[in-house]
Amino acid sequence: KEDIRAYHTVFWERCNELQDYDKIIDKIKKGEHKLKRVSAISSALRTKVQKTTNPWQTLTLSYGSNKGKTFTEEEDRFLVCMMDRLGYGAWDQIKQEIRKAWNFRFDWFFKSRTTAELQRRCDTLVRLIERELEESDKGGSGGKRKSKKGNDADGGNENKSTNKKKKVK
Repeated sequence: KEDIRAYHTVFWERCNELQDYDKIIDKIKKGEHKLKRVSAISSALRTKVQKTTNPWQTLTLSYGSNKGKTFTEEEDRFLVCMMDRLGYGAWDQIKQEIRKAWNFRFDWFFKSRTTAELQRRCDTLVRLIERELEESDKGGSGGKRKSKKGNDADGGNENKSTNKKKKVK
């Protein structure tokens, strides 16, 4: 650790002397940004997984209108749990875990996905989880969101909607 601290001190004192100073600083900034992003993703995954007692079986994702047709909920649940366990970015390890998992022994589609395809799907799942967490933070304690008029987000209260259903018959 002492060597690293000494290098750090000397680097920042004399970095202006380097030929590609601007490029090096840009790479450092990008690397720091990437580390912060991975940390934020890991935190979001940990929060999502800890909300359920048995995430391997009961974890639910709010897909919204764009669920997609290629991956099942069970596969998505497995990917989220594995990202939480192994870390975001461990695509080769996740692929190995998929191949070893007994519950996917006959799921040739899932077992044959490339690491790039798994990464794309995991990125989509992370965005869904982050959006869900943002909405739950904005909503406060949960439940239905209230509009300015004090009604539910859909513009009325539950009794009115059930009354409408009865009238339509």
